[in-house]
Amino acid sequence: MRALLRGLAAAACLFAAPLSAQDIEVDPDLYRVSGVAFNDVLNIRQEPTAASPIIGALSPDATGVEVIATASGWGLVNSGEGHGWVSMRYMTREGDWVKDRLPKGLSCYGTEPFWNFGFGDTGTAIADWSLMGWGSGPVVYYDVWTGSAQNRGQANRGFTLAGDAVDAAGVIRTDYCSDGMSDRAYGFAVDVILKRGADGMMVSGCCSLSN
Repeated sequence: MRALLRGLAAAACLFAAPLSAQDIEVDPDLYRVSGVAFNDVLNIRQEPTAASPIIGALSPDATGVEVIATASGWGLVNSGEGHGWVSMRYMTREGDWVKDRLPKGLSCYGTEPFWNFGFGDTGTAIADWSLMGWGSGPVVYYDVWTGSAQNRGQANRGFTLAGDAVDAAGVIRTDYCSDGMSDRAYGFAVDVILKRGADGMMVSGCCSLSN
């Protein structure tokens, strides 16, 4: 399911081009570059226009490129610690994940406090809560549940990670997200509730299809 970018304030901070929130659609998926000559590159531009300054480039055979949002034939991608725009004319979707499920390989992160977890291809998950003082390092969860909201029209996806000293449960939604530490953009936002015995903590962060 797709969701429109919410809030003109967020759009004004993220996009320098004169686009309204209604022009931009958050629809994260993986793409590959196609139609670019072997001796050329696909330019990443600061704004979604052909006249905008070039801030980076993708190789003609690049794969696994996460397009976070689209607007008027342009796609938002990350470049280094920032983000920019590429022409969707030269991008071919290769992910095509089932929209009512969490995509395999999705990785989520949070800052201050720092934490991370990711879903594996075999129904497992790996998490590291140790920088928050919850655990001593990465742990593997084998008891993993994921599912989508049963309410009609809702695109939220839930998950639970159980079987370790720290259990986690949360909701992932398709939405613009910032890690608060860089200018990178993300197409998934996540809220996580952690439980360790009688102790609990809630943290928020962003998720990416591109590791």
